[in-house]
Amino acid sequence: MDEIWVYSAIGAAIIALLFALAKSVWIKKQDPGDEALQEIGRAVREGAMAFLRREYQVLAIFTIVVAILLALINQPELRFVGVSFLFGAFCSVLAGNFGMRVATNANTRTANKRAKRVAARIARRIFRRVGDGT
Repeated sequence: MDEIWVYSAIGAAIIALLFALAKSVWIKKQDPGDEALQEIGRAVREGAMAFLRREYQVLAIFTIVVAILLALINQPELRFVGVSFLFGAFCSVLAGNFGMRVATNANTRTANKRAKRVAARIARRIFRRVGDGT
């Protein structure tokens, strides 16, 4: 009976990864905008990734210390708790990197769509006002 929970968790994880991948691919297919908007997006992405690198450098020290403590404090049959902790931290780093990349890609595309929508709204307003005057 316990095995079903393990397989269910693995299946749910695979489905979640496929969903995230599909959303990421869809976002990348959207129009990123003109060169100026893309340049701003690259600068934002560069800053966000620099932040993550710095954050992970600090957290790496903490994570390693905690993993060592977990390995030393636990009973011999539970020594792999520290390894599991490191694996979980590694997965968290991967998720953070993936999420930040998708978010920064989505930002420029969202700004581009919004700018076009605002421009279309202004054009409709001008069109209506010109029509009112004739």
